[in-house]
Amino acid sequence: MNPKLPMIARSLLQPVQPVAPETTMSEVFDLFTANPGWVALPIVQDERPLGLITRNLVIERFAQPFTREIFGRRRVGSFMESSPLVVECDTDLDDLSRRIVEAGMQHMYDGFILTDSGAYAGMGTGPNLMRVLTERKQAHLYQLAHFDALTGLPNRLLFQDRLSTAMLQARRAGHSMALLFVDLDRFKVINDTLGHSVGDALLKAVAQRLSSRVRESDTLARMGGDEFTIILTEVRQAEDAAQYAKSILEAAEKPYQLGEHEVFVSASVGVTLFPQDDESGPAGSTDSESLLKNADAAMYRAKEQGKNNFQFYRAEMNGAMLERLLLETDLRRALDNGELVLHYQPRIQCSDGTVTGVEALIRWRHPTMGLVPPAKFIPLAEETGLIVPLGDWVLRTACTQASEWRASGFHPGRVAINLSARQFCHKDLLGTIESALSDSRLDPSCLEVELTESLAMRDVRQTVVTLNALNDIGVSIAIDDFGTGYSSLAYLRRFPVDFLKIDRTFVHDIGVSEDGAAIARAIISMAHSLQLSVIGEGVETAQQFDFLCRHGCEEVQGFLFAKALPPDEVVPLIAPGYTATAAAVYPEVAAIRASG
Repeated sequence: MNPKLPMIARSLLQPVQPVAPETTMSEVFDLFTANPGWVALPIVQDERPLGLITRNLVIERFAQPFTREIFGRRRVGSFMESSPLVVECDTDLDDLSRRIVEAGMQHMYDGFILTDSGAYAGMGTGPNLMRVLTERKQAHLYQLAHFDALTGLPNRLLFQDRLSTAMLQARRAGHSMALLFVDLDRFKVINDTLGHSVGDALLKAVAQRLSSRVRESDTLARMGGDEFTIILTEVRQAEDAAQYAKSILEAAEKPYQLGEHEVFVSASVGVTLFPQDDESGPAGSTDSESLLKNADAAMYRAKEQGKNNFQFYRAEMNGAMLERLLLETDLRRALDNGELVLHYQPRIQCSDGTVTGVEALIRWRHPTMGLVPPAKFIPLAEETGLIVPLGDWVLRTACTQASEWRASGFHPGRVAINLSARQFCHKDLLGTIESALSDSRLDPSCLEVELTESLAMRDVRQTVVTLNALNDIGVSIAIDDFGTGYSSLAYLRRFPVDFLKIDRTFVHDIGVSEDGAAIARAIISMAHSLQLSVIGEGVETAQQFDFLCRHGCEEVQGFLFAKALPPDEVVPLIAPGYTATAAAVYPEVAAIRASG
């Protein structure tokens, strides 16, 4: 029984032959004797139910001596109950149950008359009603236990059962099967930015779209969150699974219209084959958990390869998965254990070489692995949600350090922090920043927040609201990695931004390709047309520095001047009177200009 189908009184219908009011009690007695399952007989005239006579009443009348002679010839109409419960066949069972309870439960014993548009259709009984309601409850409990409430797809429990069955069948039949692990890219950002209702609508839309690509013999399940699995029960060769994975990627990346929002999302897919990738032990064993782990490892490999692709499982992936899991566990403890530190990279004013600010960059000093590169743990923090507490720690630590430097007579300029997507979308971002400034007693004008161009463009309307709020309290705002996204002048005019940072890839190409130099010139020109200052990041050569200065770039940062340094090593660079003109770079710049 499907609990989603409407349950109505028609499901209780029993075709009991009615009797007319003129029928004698003797005839009624004979009918009850011939049909021991009947609890009552309806009295009907011209298809309209008039009343009901119960088995108990008739048996009671005829139990005494001579009652047949006394009552047998009397008409049943004089004995019937003239106010039976009469319900239409399309009455909902819950409504029928309520009416029986309100009437005192007698109709659970006597039964009730069912009609179609007022015409007699049959009888219903209390025991049948209880049976159907019990079956529906059991079916509902099964549905809750085995199917996902949001999408209606099989859940993890039912998936595990079907996967074990598919593996056994593949073993016995001697053919291959495939398991696909599908994880949506950027779902958490969409969920955090547009809200959980839009996130739920997206999951349902993805489930419907993927369902259209699944054969009847296969299983599509939702494992939880934004993770789906697909069991392909019969695969002739690896190429079949590859083609299927491609179709899943194509289906997932088409735009989704969710109310007023047009949403774009892609997927990363891990593929494992059985029995080819089976590592569970002797031939004949079927460890579904191991196969699922293989598919999961392949999916994470697809993530590492840039997302929106599929990867087949390889045995060495499980080692990488274990390393990732251990790293995640260590990262969760790193904050409490004091293993995280901030280094600061100075920014240099092109016109006079003074330090205008420092960018705070997080570093992790692992107790056994040493210095863990940010590229290794920042993506992990973003995936797991740890980026929010890490970001809050960076904000508070940077504000406190800047305040201490100033109190000691140093001039660090603006201290810049990077905002992750989750931080930027957090509803209490403004309150968190105000609290950090207040607790550290740092003036808001001394803080700069950086967000990437692609993050700023995800939800332009909300970006404008958030940036205006930050601007109102006096915090400086910079767009990082500019030139790599898809922003336009129309959007940039709406953002209360102070700085554009030219992405390091374009700075790197200065002196290497004309395209890089042309893009850098264009960004500087566009920024100035909007009254914005420009920061060149990743400056490593005197030629790059000279080019940026000659074309009006206000500030630069990069290894040419200093790498990101611990706080004590920054102090000489922010001491009163320091300028970068003392650095060896300036003679090189002078030589370049002289030769030009």
